[in-house]
Amino acid sequence: MESLVNKEGLKIVGSLIKLNRLNQKMSQAALCEGICVSSYLSKIENGEVMPSLEMIELLFEQLAIEYVASPDFIKVMTDRFEEFFEELNFNGFVQSKEIFKHLEQEELKLIHSPLILDYYLVKLAHYCATDERECLEEAYRLLTSVKPLLNKTQRFRYYLYQGIDLLYYHQDYELAKQFFELAKQELETGRLYEMLANVSYNKASFIRRFSS
Repeated sequence: MESLVNKEGLKIVGSLIKLNRLNQKMSQAALCEGICVSSYLSKIENGEVMPSLEMIELLFEQLAIEYVASPDFIKVMTDRFEEFFEELNFNGFVQSKEIFKHLEQEELKLIHSPLILDYYLVKLAHYCATDERECLEEAYRLLTSVKPLLNKTQRFRYYLYQGIDLLYYHQDYELAKQFFELAKQELETGRLYEMLANVSYNKASFIRRFSS
């Protein structure tokens, strides 16, 4: 756990504490009682300050976080994440569903690891444009709460999959385009341009149906 006490560990510590606290429906006041003041906990969760190792251990203990940072585990799961996104983006749901099932079996470890943000992005992507709205909304709510902690690739996926949900589930073409444009500010990919083209096509089809 000593590896967390550095500049790179700010976002990991913040996301682990905040997301696990929200998952457990625990208030900041309840978590930090006897450890620190709520305002300091808020800064920790937002990645603004690095607490001492002792304080991290106390907060993790309160949240029953058993920190997982095995290099082998991180590598295997990171590779599985990339495989999931590759399958989802280019081959649809068939194989990505199987990969997701495997990842779900590792959920407890993943939400206690540096990969917690990426895992919730996988969940957001998996549930977008499906009828499993509670699962989607939970992933979206948690990710939105730690949005300032997301890196460039994570922000891209955060906007992209919200846009896909708006396009295919809600058929809100204007709002979908806004989210795709936000994703474009982070990264430009073939998948993103495909979605922007789909917005234009579906919007034009809607106008033709409405006009006929």
